[in-house]
Parts: sequence; structure tokens; C-alpha cells
Amino acid sequence: MAAALVQYVVLRGDLARPPLSWPLGAVVAQGCHAALAAVHGYREHPDTGAYLEQGDAMTTVVLEAPDEDSLLDLAKLLKEKIHLIFNILGNFMRKNPINSHKF
Repeated sequence: MAAALVQYVVLRGDLARPPLSWPLGAVVAQGCHAALAAVHGYREHPDTGAYLEQGDAMTTVVLEAPDEDSLLDLAKLLKEKIHLIFNILGNFMRKNPINSHKF
């Protein structure tokens, strides 16, 4: 069984609270734009196609970052972790070319 693919969208919670007080629709629109931009930006990646092929079973989880600084910190952390994962995976694939097809 293939691993479940999930899209995560992180919204800034401070946008909906004073002093900014964005309407709910505006915050939701930002989340929709982010989700669509991610799918479009990675449209050639096989996981994106597999996610979209799930149709009605697609899962998106929406999380809240308290403010812009928290969101930027999360983005930085994720970039660092993803870079580390790809470096480890790349090293494994170079050392184990026969098993690389599993990834």
C-alpha cells in the first residue's frame, strides 16, 4: 500500500485578529492561493500527480502559525530538513544504485 499523500497549508493566525482583522474570506483565499501555487509549482513532481489522482480522497490539513515570524521560522526549518533529507537520500542512492529504485 502506498503512503498517504497529504498537503499541509499553514496560515497566519494574526491576520484574522486585531489589529489586522482580515475577514475570514480573505484568510481562506490566501490559503487557497498557497495550496494552488504549491501544486502548480511542483506539477511535474510524481507525488503531485499521485496526490491529484486521489480525487475526492485528497487530504489537506490546515494549520496556524501565530504570526509572520513564526511562519518564516517554520519555512526555514522545513527547507533545512528537506535539504538534509535529500542529501541523505542522494548519498544512499549513490552508494546503493541497485536499491535506489525503491525511492
